[in-house]
Amino acid sequence: MAWIPYPVNTVIKIVEMFSFFQVNYEKTFSFEGEMHPFWECLYVLKGSISVSADDRLYDLNEGDIIFHKPLEMHKFDVTSDGVTSLIVFTFNAEGELVNHFFDKVYNLSKEQKRIIYELIDYAKSKIEDHDYTKLFAYLFLDQFKNNRFYSQVVASYIERLMISLADDGLETSVSDSHDSILFGKAVAYMNEKILENPSIYEIARHVGTSSASLKRIFSKHTSLGVHKFFLILKLKSAAEMLSYGATVTEVADKFNFSSQGYFSKVFKKELGVNPSAYSKER
Repeated sequence: MAWIPYPVNTVIKIVEMFSFFQVNYEKTFSFEGEMHPFWECLYVLKGSISVSADDRLYDLNEGDIIFHKPLEMHKFDVTSDGVTSLIVFTFNAEGELVNHFFDKVYNLSKEQKRIIYELIDYAKSKIEDHDYTKLFAYLFLDQFKNNRFYSQVVASYIERLMISLADDGLETSVSDSHDSILFGKAVAYMNEKILENPSIYEIARHVGTSSASLKRIFSKHTSLGVHKFFLILKLKSAAEMLSYGATVTEVADKFNFSSQGYFSKVFKKELGVNPSAYSKER
Protein backbone atom coordinates (compact mmCIF):
# COMPACT_ATOMS: atom_id res chain seq x y z
CA MET A 1 0.00 0.00 0.00
CA ALA A 2 1.31 3.41 -0.99
CA TRP A 3 1.06 6.00 1.76
CA ILE A 4 0.34 9.52 0.51
CA PRO A 5 1.51 12.32 2.84
CA TYR A 6 -0.77 15.29 3.35
CA PRO A 7 1.28 18.26 4.58
CA VAL A 8 -0.18 20.43 7.34
CA ASN A 9 -0.82 23.96 6.10
CA THR A 10 0.19 26.28 8.95
CA VAL A 11 -1.65 29.53 8.20
CA ILE A 12 -0.77 31.26 11.49
CA LYS A 13 1.95 30.65 14.06
CA ILE A 14 2.59 32.67 17.22
CA VAL A 15 6.38 32.82 17.46
CA GLU A 16 6.86 35.04 20.54
CA MET A 17 4.84 36.94 23.12
CA PHE A 18 5.65 40.14 24.99
CA SER A 19 2.72 40.37 27.41
CA PHE A 20 -0.40 38.44 28.40
CA PHE A 21 -2.63 39.56 31.24
CA GLN A 22 -6.13 40.23 32.54
CA VAL A 23 -6.71 43.62 34.15
CA ASN A 24 -9.63 45.51 35.72
CA TYR A 25 -10.18 49.26 35.38
CA GLU A 26 -12.57 51.60 37.15
CA LYS A 27 -14.73 54.08 35.24
CA THR A 28 -13.01 57.18 33.83
CA PHE A 29 -9.69 55.32 33.44
CA SER A 30 -7.78 56.50 30.38
CA PHE A 31 -4.82 54.66 28.85
CA GLU A 32 -2.49 57.29 27.40
CA GLY A 33 -1.64 55.24 24.34
CA GLU A 34 1.39 53.64 22.76
CA MET A 35 2.90 52.25 19.59
CA HIS A 36 5.24 49.25 19.23
CA PRO A 37 6.67 47.01 16.48
CA PHE A 38 4.53 43.94 17.28
CA TRP A 39 0.87 42.95 17.43
CA GLU A 40 -1.48 43.69 20.31
CA CYS A 41 -4.87 42.15 20.95
CA LEU A 42 -7.40 43.58 23.40
CA TYR A 43 -10.56 41.69 24.39
CA VAL A 44 -13.38 43.14 26.48
CA LEU A 45 -14.46 40.59 29.10
CA LYS A 46 -16.75 43.04 30.86
CA GLY A 47 -17.72 46.69 30.47
CA SER A 48 -17.06 49.03 27.56
CA ILE A 49 -14.25 51.17 26.16
CA SER A 50 -13.61 53.71 23.42
CA VAL A 51 -10.55 52.79 21.34
CA SER A 52 -8.49 54.76 18.84
CA ALA A 53 -6.35 52.90 16.30
CA ASP A 54 -4.43 55.09 13.85
CA ASP A 55 -7.20 56.92 11.95
CA ARG A 56 -10.13 54.89 13.35
CA LEU A 57 -12.30 55.11 16.47
CA TYR A 58 -14.31 52.20 17.90
CA ASP A 59 -16.82 51.73 20.69
CA LEU A 60 -16.15 48.26 22.12
CA ASN A 61 -18.40 46.34 24.48
CA GLU A 62 -18.36 42.96 26.20
CA GLY A 63 -17.40 40.25 23.71
CA ASP A 64 -15.54 42.58 21.31
CA ILE A 65 -11.90 42.11 20.33
CA ILE A 66 -9.51 44.42 18.46
CA PHE A 67 -6.18 43.66 16.77
CA HIS A 68 -3.59 46.45 16.70
CA LYS A 69 -1.03 45.87 13.95
CA PRO A 70 2.68 46.70 14.42
CA LEU A 71 3.39 50.45 14.66
CA GLU A 72 -0.30 51.25 15.05
CA MET A 73 -0.94 54.15 17.41
CA HIS A 74 -3.59 53.09 19.89
CA LYS A 75 -5.19 54.17 23.16
CA PHE A 76 -8.43 53.52 25.02
CA ASP A 77 -10.78 55.10 27.56
CA VAL A 78 -13.14 53.23 29.86
CA THR A 79 -16.72 54.31 29.12
CA SER A 80 -18.81 52.00 31.33
CA ASP A 81 -20.00 53.03 34.80
CA GLY A 82 -18.81 49.87 36.54
CA VAL A 83 -15.59 47.89 36.43
CA THR A 84 -14.23 47.08 32.98
CA SER A 85 -12.23 43.86 32.62
CA LEU A 86 -9.85 43.35 29.70
CA ILE A 87 -7.64 40.59 28.33
CA VAL A 88 -4.49 41.91 26.63
CA PHE A 89 -1.77 40.01 24.83
CA THR A 90 1.04 41.15 22.53
CA PHE A 91 2.89 38.93 20.09
CA ASN A 92 4.68 38.38 16.82
CA ALA A 93 3.30 35.87 14.36
CA GLU A 94 4.10 34.23 11.04
CA GLY A 95 1.94 32.80 8.28
CA GLU A 96 -0.29 33.80 5.41
CA LEU A 97 -3.13 34.71 7.78
CA VAL A 98 -1.24 37.41 9.70
CA ASN A 99 -2.07 40.32 7.40
CA HIS A 100 -5.74 39.36 7.47
CA PHE A 101 -5.97 40.98 10.90
CA PHE A 102 -4.90 44.45 9.80
CA ASP A 103 -7.52 46.94 11.06
CA LYS A 104 -9.80 44.16 12.29
CA VAL A 105 -12.34 44.31 15.14
CA TYR A 106 -14.74 41.46 15.87
CA ASN A 107 -17.69 40.60 18.07
CA LEU A 108 -17.05 37.05 19.26
CA SER A 109 -19.53 34.22 18.88
CA LYS A 110 -20.37 31.87 21.75
CA GLU A 111 -17.84 29.33 20.47
CA GLN A 112 -15.11 31.97 20.07
CA LYS A 113 -15.75 33.30 23.58
CA ARG A 114 -15.35 29.73 24.85
CA ILE A 115 -11.81 29.68 23.41
CA ILE A 116 -10.99 32.84 25.39
CA TYR A 117 -12.49 31.42 28.60
CA GLU A 118 -10.59 28.15 28.19
CA LEU A 119 -7.36 30.07 27.62
CA ILE A 120 -7.85 32.17 30.76
CA ASP A 121 -8.87 29.16 32.85
CA TYR A 122 -5.75 27.33 31.71
CA ALA A 123 -3.48 30.31 32.42
CA LYS A 124 -4.97 30.89 35.88
CA SER A 125 -4.61 27.22 36.74
CA LYS A 126 -0.85 27.55 36.28
CA ILE A 127 -0.41 30.60 38.54
CA GLU A 128 1.13 29.50 41.82
CA ASP A 129 -0.41 32.29 43.92
CA HIS A 130 -4.14 31.71 43.69
CA ASP A 131 -5.08 34.72 45.85
CA TYR A 132 -6.02 36.79 42.79
CA THR A 133 -7.80 39.43 44.89
CA LYS A 134 -4.40 40.84 45.91
CA LEU A 135 -3.41 41.42 42.30
CA PHE A 136 -4.19 44.48 40.17
CA ALA A 137 -3.81 42.24 37.15
CA TYR A 138 -3.40 38.53 36.46
CA LEU A 139 0.00 38.22 34.77
CA PHE A 140 0.22 35.10 32.64
CA LEU A 141 3.71 35.15 31.08
CA ASP A 142 5.80 33.98 34.04
CA GLN A 143 5.06 30.33 33.29
CA PHE A 144 6.77 30.64 29.90
CA LYS A 145 10.08 30.02 31.67
CA ASN A 146 8.75 27.67 34.36
CA ASN A 147 6.65 25.21 32.38
CA ARG A 148 7.97 23.77 29.12
CA PHE A 149 4.48 23.00 27.79
CA TYR A 150 2.82 26.27 28.77
CA SER A 151 3.89 28.56 25.90
CA GLN A 152 2.77 26.16 23.19
CA VAL A 153 -0.60 25.60 24.85
CA VAL A 154 -1.18 29.37 25.17
CA ALA A 155 -0.10 29.94 21.57
CA SER A 156 -2.38 27.15 20.33
CA TYR A 157 -5.42 28.79 21.94
CA ILE A 158 -4.60 32.14 20.33
CA GLU A 159 -3.96 30.54 16.94
CA ARG A 160 -7.24 28.64 17.20
CA LEU A 161 -9.08 31.88 17.98
CA MET A 162 -7.50 33.74 15.07
CA ILE A 163 -8.28 30.94 12.63
CA SER A 164 -11.89 30.89 13.82
CA LEU A 165 -12.18 34.67 13.40
CA ALA A 166 -10.67 34.61 9.92
CA ASP A 167 -12.97 31.77 8.92
CA ASP A 168 -16.22 32.93 10.47
CA GLY A 169 -15.74 36.18 12.41
CA LEU A 170 -18.36 38.92 12.77
CA GLU A 171 -16.56 42.19 12.07
CA THR A 172 -17.40 45.40 13.93
CA SER A 173 -17.61 48.79 12.22
CA VAL A 174 -15.89 52.00 13.24
CA SER A 175 -17.75 54.43 15.45
CA ASP A 176 -20.20 56.71 13.64
CA SER A 177 -19.81 59.54 16.16
CA HIS A 178 -19.11 63.10 15.01
CA ASP A 179 -15.61 62.93 16.51
CA SER A 180 -14.90 59.69 14.66
CA ILE A 181 -15.90 61.13 11.30
CA LEU A 182 -13.84 64.30 11.74
CA PHE A 183 -10.87 62.37 13.10
CA GLY A 184 -10.86 59.98 10.15
CA LYS A 185 -11.07 62.84 7.65
CA ALA A 186 -8.27 64.73 9.38
CA VAL A 187 -5.90 61.75 9.37
CA ALA A 188 -6.74 61.00 5.73
CA TYR A 189 -5.85 64.60 4.82
CA MET A 190 -2.61 64.36 6.80
CA ASN A 191 -1.67 61.25 4.83
CA GLU A 192 -2.37 63.10 1.58
CA LYS A 193 -0.03 65.88 2.72
CA ILE A 194 2.53 63.58 4.32
CA LEU A 195 5.46 65.18 2.43
CA GLU A 196 4.30 68.68 3.37
CA ASN A 197 3.65 70.46 6.66
CA PRO A 198 0.00 71.57 6.75
CA SER A 199 -1.00 73.88 9.59
CA ILE A 200 -3.63 73.00 12.17
CA TYR A 201 -5.85 75.70 10.66
CA GLU A 202 -5.49 74.17 7.18
CA ILE A 203 -6.38 70.68 8.42
CA ALA A 204 -9.33 71.97 10.45
CA ARG A 205 -10.66 73.97 7.51
CA HIS A 206 -10.39 70.95 5.21
CA VAL A 207 -12.52 68.76 7.52
CA GLY A 208 -15.00 71.52 8.35
CA THR A 209 -14.26 72.28 11.99
CA SER A 210 -12.39 74.82 14.09
CA SER A 211 -8.75 74.57 15.14
CA ALA A 212 -9.86 74.34 18.77
CA SER A 213 -12.21 71.43 18.03
CA LEU A 214 -9.52 69.62 16.05
CA LYS A 215 -7.05 69.98 18.94
CA ARG A 216 -9.68 68.67 21.39
CA ILE A 217 -10.43 65.61 19.25
CA PHE A 218 -6.76 64.66 18.89
CA SER A 219 -6.04 65.25 22.56
CA LYS A 220 -9.03 63.15 23.64
CA HIS A 221 -8.56 60.23 21.27
CA THR A 222 -4.77 60.06 20.86
CA SER A 223 -3.33 61.94 23.87
CA LEU A 224 -1.17 63.73 21.29
CA GLY A 225 -1.19 67.18 19.80
CA VAL A 226 -2.04 67.52 16.11
CA HIS A 227 1.57 68.27 15.14
CA LYS A 228 2.94 65.34 17.17
CA PHE A 229 0.42 62.98 15.61
CA PHE A 230 1.43 64.20 12.15
CA LEU A 231 5.10 63.62 12.99
CA ILE A 232 4.32 60.02 13.95
CA LEU A 233 2.50 59.53 10.63
CA LYS A 234 5.57 60.84 8.80
CA LEU A 235 7.85 58.47 10.68
CA LYS A 236 5.60 55.49 9.96
CA SER A 237 5.67 56.34 6.25
CA ALA A 238 9.43 56.71 6.51
CA ALA A 239 9.65 53.29 8.17
CA GLU A 240 7.68 51.79 5.29
CA MET A 241 10.15 53.27 2.79
CA LEU A 242 13.05 51.84 4.78
CA SER A 243 11.42 48.41 4.76
CA TYR A 244 11.31 48.55 0.95
CA GLY A 245 15.05 49.22 0.73
CA ALA A 246 15.40 53.02 0.70
CA THR A 247 18.49 54.40 2.43
CA VAL A 248 18.30 56.56 5.55
CA THR A 249 19.60 59.54 3.55
CA GLU A 250 16.97 59.07 0.83
CA VAL A 251 14.17 58.88 3.39
CA ALA A 252 15.40 61.91 5.36
CA ASP A 253 15.50 63.95 2.14
CA LYS A 254 12.12 62.67 0.96
CA PHE A 255 10.39 63.80 4.15
CA ASN A 256 12.24 67.13 4.29
CA PHE A 257 14.16 66.58 7.51
CA SER A 258 16.97 69.10 7.96
CA SER A 259 19.62 66.38 8.11
CA GLN A 260 20.09 62.62 8.25
CA GLY A 261 21.31 62.94 11.83
CA TYR A 262 18.21 64.82 12.95
CA PHE A 263 15.94 62.32 11.20
CA SER A 264 17.73 59.41 12.89
CA LYS A 265 17.44 61.09 16.29
CA VAL A 266 13.69 61.70 15.93
CA PHE A 267 13.09 58.22 14.49
CA LYS A 268 14.89 56.57 17.40
CA LYS A 269 13.10 58.72 19.98
CA GLU A 270 9.59 58.05 18.66
CA LEU A 271 9.84 54.48 17.31
CA GLY A 272 12.45 53.11 19.71
CA VAL A 273 14.95 51.91 17.11
CA ASN A 274 17.57 53.52 14.85
CA PRO A 275 16.41 53.77 11.20
CA SER A 276 19.51 51.90 10.00
CA ALA A 277 18.77 49.04 12.42
CA TYR A 278 15.09 49.07 11.43
CA SER A 279 16.05 48.75 7.77
CA LYS A 280 18.35 45.78 8.46
CA GLU A 281 15.63 43.99 10.47
CA ARG A 282 13.33 44.16 7.48
